[in-house]
Amino acid sequence: MKRLMLIRHPEIADAEQLKYFGATDVRLSQHGYKQAERLADFLSKRQVKAVYCSPLQRAKYTAQLIADKSGLTINIIPELKEINFGRWEGNSYQEILSVDEQLCREWLEMKPEFRFPAGESLAEFYQRVIQEYNRILSTDLETQAGELIVVVAHGGVIRLILADLLDINWGRVNCIKQDFGALNIIEYHDDCGLLRLLNDTCYLDGKCRI
Repeated sequence: MKRLMLIRHPEIADAEQLKYFGATDVRLSQHGYKQAERLADFLSKRQVKAVYCSPLQRAKYTAQLIADKSGLTINIIPELKEINFGRWEGNSYQEILSVDEQLCREWLEMKPEFRFPAGESLAEFYQRVIQEYNRILSTDLETQAGELIVVVAHGGVIRLILADLLDINWGRVNCIKQDFGALNIIEYHDDCGLLRLLNDTCYLDGKCRI
């Protein structure tokens, strides 16, 4: 059996502005740093067997705290970065709509061939994320009861992995909610993946049962 915990990084700076940051290496907010510490403390009481993460600091910082608490070294995986929004990086939806209305409407159709201007296509994003995630799954690392393989990444990355697991089509992937600092658990028994936890931030209020 393999038991993976997929974690979205905690809150980023200026999160309330609702701007799109994919490839941009933004830092955590002060609240986000506190979330990361709470998360690391929570997981220090669990059996973390390995830690993988995106190289972007909002994920890497969180993963390093978790790994340090468990005496582990993080595995930095470039393919787990968030999608590159190209020239839309750092803009809100309304700002994007005001200058690229037609492209923005094409984006909402979520077709695989759609490419962000000067950025990445949805198909390229899907291919690199799922290919690397499958590589992590194919390692010989097995978990026993209570053990976790932790992956710290981004909302878009985790939504893709969950959509692939649940066979959800492209147009519905953004219907999978992922809060800052959210936990998701997938258990794999042979080739069958079982979603055991979705978008949970229970560790923040001390009421977690996992």
